[in-house]
Amino acid sequence: MRSGTDWIPRVHPRLWRRYEKRIPVQVWADLWTDLASYVQAGIALDHALGIVATRRAGRVFKLLQEWRECLQEGKSLSELYARSGQYLMWLPLIRVGEATGDLAHMMRVLGGQAAEWHRHRRDLWTQLAYPLVVTAATVGVCALFFLIVFPRFAAFYEELGLDADGGGGPIRLAHILAWGVGAVLVAGGAAVFGVWRWRLGGKASGRLARMTGVSDAFTFEWAFLVGTMLSAGVSLDETLAHLADAKIRVSGAARHVRSRMLEGSTLPEALGAWPQCSEELLRVVELALWTGRLDTALLVLAESAALRQKRRLELWIRWLEPTLTGVIGLLVLGVFGLLYWPITQIMGMVVS
Repeated sequence: MRSGTDWIPRVHPRLWRRYEKRIPVQVWADLWTDLASYVQAGIALDHALGIVATRRAGRVFKLLQEWRECLQEGKSLSELYARSGQYLMWLPLIRVGEATGDLAHMMRVLGGQAAEWHRHRRDLWTQLAYPLVVTAATVGVCALFFLIVFPRFAAFYEELGLDADGGGGPIRLAHILAWGVGAVLVAGGAAVFGVWRWRLGGKASGRLARMTGVSDAFTFEWAFLVGTMLSAGVSLDETLAHLADAKIRVSGAARHVRSRMLEGSTLPEALGAWPQCSEELLRVVELALWTGRLDTALLVLAESAALRQKRRLELWIRWLEPTLTGVIGLLVLGVFGLLYWPITQIMGMVVS
């Protein structure tokens, strides 16, 4: 039997390779937590992988078995994880766990972070489900109307001569409405995609960074990674070196800060010169260096930034539902007008 994804390898091989390797974040939450428990109990990592793999299937089972065999050949977990292409923000923490010999602690941290991401995404999709389903159904009905129903009405109207002038008849109005709705949908989708890509790259700054969440995203990633590494006993220079080698949002900032500190600048001076560094992050770093609790302060800041991101997304979703409702109302009103106006003209012709 052919599955619903059999068309992907033929149409887009690269997309299929990414789909095959993709493992849901909730699965990673369970994997990291289980592996941390076995490793902390004194079981070697390769044997722990074999135990965890017995309760998995599909591509997760294959991945764990591949890791187990490669570890027995002498390869490192960080090397294998980097090859998998999954959630690259976790890679520096795995490397730090291997370097410090406390891999179980880092895997437990990753398990907690993955579980938090899963709960956040589940809550967001729960809130988005109703407006998205209603909008998709309405747009689908309107599309069927324009593609199937209205052409037959248009032919009938032309036979009656209602659109003979071509200047402002129902057919021309329908074309204007259809092209207008399509342009709005395309422009809205392009705007959302552009903001998402810009936010993902972390290239916004100033007020735009605060509105789109770039500032909080950078603050969270920097505070979480640096705070976790420092709490594990890694020096600041080694932490920056680990982050600079990774291909994540804060890698460029880590290279910038490390080079400036090697030239003699302090951490606040070097970090403050980075465009995405928020005033809050800079202030926390300055005060934490004075108190000597930089790792703890950064972890507190990371939790605060993550909470603000969650609230911002929830606020956008609350505004999304009435906005979609308004768009649906306009579509229904336009379709009603296209049906009602010719009927009034026909009635006028009959009366006259």
